[in-house]
Amino acid sequence: MQNKKRNLYLLVFILLMGLIGCCCLFYCKDKPIAKQTDMVIKPQQKTDSIAEEKAIAKEEEISSEEIKPKLKDTTVVLFFDDLSYTFNYKITDNYFCNNFKGYYDSCYRTIKIYNKQDSLLQKIIPDMQITPWYFMDSGYPLSLSRSYITGKNKDVKDADNYCGEMVVADLNFDGLEDFATPIGCGADNGPHYAFYIQSKQNKFKFNRYLTENVIWFPDKINDSLKTFTNAVPCTVIGINYTTYKYLPKTNKWKRTKDYLIDVRTGKLMK
Repeated sequence: MQNKKRNLYLLVFILLMGLIGCCCLFYCKDKPIAKQTDMVIKPQQKTDSIAEEKAIAKEEEISSEEIKPKLKDTTVVLFFDDLSYTFNYKITDNYFCNNFKGYYDSCYRTIKIYNKQDSLLQKIIPDMQITPWYFMDSGYPLSLSRSYITGKNKDVKDADNYCGEMVVADLNFDGLEDFATPIGCGADNGPHYAFYIQSKQNKFKFNRYLTENVIWFPDKINDSLKTFTNAVPCTVIGINYTTYKYLPKTNKWKRTKDYLIDVRTGKLMK
């Protein structure tokens, strides 16, 4: 009898334990234990969001500062009557602003050539790729013209190979004056010039060879040797000297010398 009661109690205990186990399994169903990494809240996303918002706000602030009233188109006229005994030269520069950043971004140049009686003989429109130096605040005075015919500003030393907006000289040594005007600029040197050679019919014609090869206006012109030489900064310590000689038989120029001098020692650089 006692054995039956013990077995009955044992059976009830087992059934109760089984029932408790089933309840626990049912309660924990679809509720997996979270890993520690899943529970960590990474602040990186919040930081990135704040930084991004600040960057956007700053960009909008800069953009609003850059927007300025659009400049009105303007015109500058330069007239030269002392560069030649035969011609007067007139440069008209029209400046245009196509942006809202407060500066002129294009210049349209017209060169008119008159005789001494002020009759128009020719009009030339160079391919301008820069804003002329005189229009910008360079911090030092500039000579706007030079003439190897009348001698005006012939020996003036301007900075960075700048010889003026109108430079008159006989570049093919035929007794007729030619001229050059700046149209471009290098990264660390002065203006690049467009050259115009006068024909026997007294018309000035664009010369591609001089414009694309000589580039800078010559520093020295030797009429007897029919040569001219330009000296242009090259590297931090060098000056590059290039000499061109005019050959009357072929009506062409030939480069005869090209060398680099160390400004510290005065010696030839390799």
